[in-house]
Amino acid sequence: GGRRIDLNGYYNIYNHFLGNKTVIAPYYGTASTAVNVTNTSIANAMNVYGAVAIANQDYRVYQLYTNTDLEIKSMGFGAGVSYALPKNFNVVANYNYAEFKFDQAKDPNFEASFNTPKHRVKVGLNNDNVYKNLGFNLSARYNTGYKWESTFIDGWIHAATVFDAQLSYNIPKLKSVIKLGGTNLSRKEYRQVLGAGLIGSQYFLGLTYNP
Repeated sequence: GGRRIDLNGYYNIYNHFLGNKTVIAPYYGTASTAVNVTNTSIANAMNVYGAVAIANQDYRVYQLYTNTDLEIKSMGFGAGVSYALPKNFNVVANYNYAEFKFDQAKDPNFEASFNTPKHRVKVGLNNDNVYKNLGFNLSARYNTGYKWESTFIDGWIHAATVFDAQLSYNIPKLKSVIKLGGTNLSRKEYRQVLGAGLIGSQYFLGLTYNP
């Protein structure tokens, strides 16, 4: 049998990276000590009102597009392997690593929105003619949890493991293939984007004609 190995990698350095900054605006008073008024007592009073507003949750949170002064680095690599076994069996596997380095403590309100899991793995086994034109394709994929940031919502995407499977039957006389399969066979719903719906299971039956 034959085998194929694919490797890739990257390393990036960003200056003045564009992202979002979270801003809190009280409905009364001010959240800043730098008030452009000449009367110091008025400025202090406005700061007090602002503190009271925030304590009472009388404020609005919104985000602005802005650049950070900090240097941001991203790095990662990927590896893919496919291996042909005897009797028409094939094994495939790939792994991707992604890391994003940003000193959040030095710019706590800045959101870079990397939104990528650090580890992703996929493995599969297939054979398009395991017995009398009957074939199959099995796969499993996994990703670690990761932080999700957007202008709409921030939160955490949990780790997910997903199993997919497909059976196929080749009909040479009709130049057609019948396929029956399903995705996420464990039926455990998972999420890839905050603000969108959960991803469940899908099942399909299809006929492919190859003239």
